[in-house]
Amino acid sequence: MIEMMVTDTFDKIGHRWNTDQGLVRVDDDDVTRVLDHAAKVLYNEPVGTRLSIGGLIIEKRATGHDIYVYLGNYQ
Repeated sequence: MIEMMVTDTFDKIGHRWNTDQGLVRVDDDDVTRVLDHAAKVLYNEPVGTRLSIGGLIIEKRATGHDIYVYLGNYQ
C-alpha cells in the first residue's frame, strides 16, 4: 500500500528518479526495492536513524520504519 501511495504522489508532482538510464518514472516495484534495501541498511542501526533515497526518507522505528515523501519546496 505504501508503495502505491509513493508512486501516486511522485506521479502527481512529476518526480522522477535519476538512474543510469536517465530520469525514470517510479513504479511500485522500484519503491519496494528501495524500501527493502533501506530496511537492510538500517537493520543494525539505532532507532531514529534516517536514510534519504530518491525523495524518500526512511526512519527506523522500534517496530518497522516510518516513510516520509518529499513533496517540494514551499515558498
